[in-house]
Amino acid sequence: MLWTYRIQKTSGAANQQVREFIINLGPCVSQANVDAIAVYNKNGNAITDFTTRYSVSGGNTILTIDDLPGGNAPGDAIRIELTLDVNVDASANNVQALVSSPPNTLTATTSLLAPGCYHVEGNVQKQECNSAPTSFSGLSVTLASATNSYTTTTDAAGNYTFDHVVAAYDGTAGTSYTISIAPAGAAPQSQVIVVGPNSVTTGTSFTVTYPCPTNVCYQGEGYWFNGSGSDSWTSVTIDGATYTKDQLTAYTTLGSGPNNRNVAISFIRLIVAANLSGISDGSDLASTTCSGADYDALQALVVSWLSGTPLPTNDSLSALETKAIALEECLEGLPGCPK
Repeated sequence: MLWTYRIQKTSGAANQQVREFIINLGPCVSQANVDAIAVYNKNGNAITDFTTRYSVSGGNTILTIDDLPGGNAPGDAIRIELTLDVNVDASANNVQALVSSPPNTLTATTSLLAPGCYHVEGNVQKQECNSAPTSFSGLSVTLASATNSYTTTTDAAGNYTFDHVVAAYDGTAGTSYTISIAPAGAAPQSQVIVVGPNSVTTGTSFTVTYPCPTNVCYQGEGYWFNGSGSDSWTSVTIDGATYTKDQLTAYTTLGSGPNNRNVAISFIRLIVAANLSGISDGSDLASTTCSGADYDALQALVVSWLSGTPLPTNDSLSALETKAIALEECLEGLPGCPK
């Protein structure tokens, strides 16, 4: 695209020469993006005898055009055309800058408008099972058009920000960009936005939903009793008997006591977590690599203990405890299941 400056001398003697222009091209344009520079005098004739150099200051590209022929009188204008290989906000293109003439140099870092760019921001939330949405931090977010692509990461509050986004502008419409996310374990999402014109902030929000587990996925006991899933259930049915959350919480917070009681508490938490995850008996595990028989034996022991049957001796529990630990690790390790 073509970016044009029209710079007019407003004061000074006719023979007071302006031979150097220092122009801030802003953060959207680098030296590599400038394909060509053309300079024209007040009569529209091309000036070919000049030099250019670039520098970077504060993230901005500084273009210096030097060794221009002098002799401009007040009211005379010079035109500088930059051919860029990137789309920028062209709403300020063909700018006319009225400047006073210093003896030798015009520093146009503040008086001339740089090729414009935009700021895009938004937010990402995640909702696990029936829990309330929370901020999704550390998620990669991509913003891409046909010619430009940017990537950033959400912060602790789930916010994402893209600075210095370039966009074409023809006076009526801007450039279409696609914002996309691809969270692990959830469906990818994308939305199309238009960057520009007349807006410096454009963005969109996402909510990533993780559904409640099915009979092939399992959430650990910490999730249901202490984690983000603890608010999403009020009761659970185990082998045909329904227990309220308060009842089960009381059973699983009995404090210190015989080792067999502590083991049974762990069993209850395991079975509750599995049932809330959609696993009601060993047959639900048939499509997985986890043992269904071990699960049925554990569930029978839990139902018996919840109904008031005395626990077996410590020795009798040892083998089942080993199996319970193996089963829990197996359930938590099922491919594609949230932890």
